[in-house]
Amino acid sequence: MKRILILIIVSVLTGVGTLNAQQAWKNARHSVVAGVGGNIFMGDLGGGDENGGHFFNFKDMDPGILKLSTMFGYRYRLADRLSGKFSFTFSKVAADDANANNAARRSRNLNFKSNLMEFGIGAEYYFLREKEIPRYSGEGSFWKKWSGYISIELAMLHFNPMGRYEGQWYELQPLCTEGQGTGVQFLDKQGNYVVAANDQYKLTVFSIPVGIGFKYQLTRDIALGCEFLQHFTTTDYIDDCSSYYFNYKDQGLTPPSDMTEVFADRRSDVLTAETGGRRGNSGYNDTYFTALFTIHYRFLR
Repeated sequence: MKRILILIIVSVLTGVGTLNAQQAWKNARHSVVAGVGGNIFMGDLGGGDENGGHFFNFKDMDPGILKLSTMFGYRYRLADRLSGKFSFTFSKVAADDANANNAARRSRNLNFKSNLMEFGIGAEYYFLREKEIPRYSGEGSFWKKWSGYISIELAMLHFNPMGRYEGQWYELQPLCTEGQGTGVQFLDKQGNYVVAANDQYKLTVFSIPVGIGFKYQLTRDIALGCEFLQHFTTTDYIDDCSSYYFNYKDQGLTPPSDMTEVFADRRSDVLTAETGGRRGNSGYNDTYFTALFTIHYRFLR
C-alpha cells in the first residue's frame, strides 16, 4: 500500500511539474523590445555592379551607404511558440549614383536621402522555443539559452525623398521629376507608348518586413539578441527614381518648379532630358535591409 501511495504522489508531482513547464509561457505574455543597428537601401540609385536591387540582391548593395536604424516594439505571446507584435522602426536611408560601381548609374548622377518611419503589426514564430530560467537558478548551458524566430509584419511606411544640389537639399516629390501628374502619352526608346502618371506618388505606402531573429536569455526577464529583416515596399519612388526621363518643355508644359529641370536630368553630357529615355527600372519596387542588435524585457507574473 505504501508503494502505491508513493507512486501516486510521484506521478501527481511529476504531472504538475510538466504542466507548469508547458504553461510557463503564460506567465510571461507581455514584453517590450528595443533595437539599434544599420540599414542598406536597395533601389534604383547607387548600388553595386547589378541593375535593380530586389529580393535579397546583395550584389546590388553599396556597403558605403550603411545608415542608422532604430526599433521599438511590444509583443504578446499567443502560444508557446507564437507571438503577436507591434513595432515602430525609424531609419535613415540614402544613395548616390556618384558612388555606384555601375558606369551607367554614375553618369546618371542622381542622389537622394530620406527618413523612413514604419509602423508594423505582425507575428513571430519560434522555431527555437523561448527559454524559461528558474527564479533562483542560473543553471543551463550557454547554447540552451538561445531562442530563434521568424518574423513577418504588415506595415505602413512613410518617406520623403530629398535631393542635393549645390550643397542644398530639396524635397523631390513636389518637383514631379518624371512627369507625375501630367498624364502625357509618349514613346519610349523601344517605340512603346507610355503614359506619365496621372498623380504624384504617395509618400505613405505599405511594406512587408520579413526575416529572422535570435535571442539569448540573459536573466529571467532580460534577453539580448539580433534581428535581420528585409523590408519589401509597395513603391518604387523612395529614391524618386522609377521609369523615364520627362522633358516638360518638349511636351509644351510648364514644370512645377524651376528646380524640376535640375533634378529631372543630372547627366553631365546633355543639357536637357529627352522624354522617353530610361531613367530607372520600374520592374522592381524599392527595398531596404536592416540588421539590429536588440534587448528584450518581459513582464513576469
